[in-house]
Amino acid sequence: MTLVRSSLFAPMDKDLLGMVDRMERFLAESRWPVPRDSFAWKPTADAYKEGDTLVLRIEVPGIDPDKDIEISLTENTLHIKGQKSGDKELSEEDRYMSERYFGMFTRDFVIPKGVNPEAVTAQYVEGVLVIRVPIPTEEKPETTMIPISAPAAG
Repeated sequence: MTLVRSSLFAPMDKDLLGMVDRMERFLAESRWPVPRDSFAWKPTADAYKEGDTLVLRIEVPGIDPDKDIEISLTENTLHIKGQKSGDKELSEEDRYMSERYFGMFTRDFVIPKGVNPEAVTAQYVEGVLVIRVPIPTEEKPETTMIPISAPAAG
């Protein structure tokens, strides 16, 4: 007895691969006039709590933090805006492969209300933007005892 591997999806796999191949050929031949910078990209980010601080780490290698990144705080939203410039312009004929992203980017992060903007810090370390946001402590209302007065006995 001979075992033959079979897949219910085999006919679809073949069709799918053919469709991907046709789509790649179509895009390569069409030369649509779409500027390379027109596709928005978002740098990857991590956010975590470290004690009483919210830490945001955003990967933005190859950026001059003094010229290419702006960080602002509006109410409880931290805005990060920047631009990553390409190395040198290559024509499509000279380009063999390109997977890196260039151009403008924006990221918005909702942070706790009541953050003191002057306490927020940002550092650029080895291609990673590290922003530290001190989490405000919840102010617990002070308990004030209210005396109860009774009418004078008369």
